[in-house]
Amino acid sequence: MIPYAARGHASVVERRNRTIKERMRSLVAGTPYKEMPKAMIRGAARKTKQMINKFPVKNGVSTTLSSEEIVEGKRKMDMSFRHIAFGQYA
Repeated sequence: MIPYAARGHASVVERRNRTIKERMRSLVAGTPYKEMPKAMIRGAARKTKQMINKFPVKNGVSTTLSSEEIVEGKRKMDMSFRHIAFGQYA
């Protein structure tokens, strides 16, 4: 019997975790703060998850619908409006 880790599933999960960490680092690096409270770190994680799920996956179930649209029933993102970026003073 092949061990669980040798089947390759763990490497896919680790790659996804690494992607989330890298995107969070780039999001946090763009803020003017030296330290962040826990609530802001949680918000950065939530924002990162939202942005990853807003776009369709290349080899996913659908080439036109994102996972957010399929699972949560949300409409496509409207890019015509402006909003305040994460961590920006308002």
